Amino acid sequence: MKTRKHKIIIICLFIAMALAVSCSSNKGNDYEKAVMNIEITSKGKMYDGQSFYTYQVEENQEGIVSFSINRTSGKFDLDISLMEKPDTLVYKGRDLDSTSFDVILTEAGEYKVTVTATNFIGDYGISWRTK
Repeated sequence: MKTRKHKIIIICLFIAMALAVSCSSNKGNDYEKAVMNIEITSKGKMYDGQSFYTYQVEENQEGIVSFSINRTSGKFDLDISLMEKPDTLVYKGRDLDSTSFDVILTEAGEYKVTVTATNFIGDYGISWRTK
């Protein structure tokens, strides 16, 4: 009886893994491809990969994206662009150190914030508000 249950459980696990692999290998947009691996190390959290965030600014508004970065080591990059103009960066930060700052978004539209971490040990936070 137990052997049969174990076989059924193992078969279900293989099916679940096969479905997960087939879903993760899709040819979707950047958001579906973004992977930020987070590992707990003896030195703290280590981030490696990319994350995307989107924020909408309406007509006659300003958007304010606030960043807080606490870096122990590694590399932390940050890009902000309008979705309509993905090749034109509103903000470009490379190898950012521990800091806190705001980026004001004045043009109406949807913005994409891209965080790229390479063996980044530390933490970061992003908040959003309009004015």
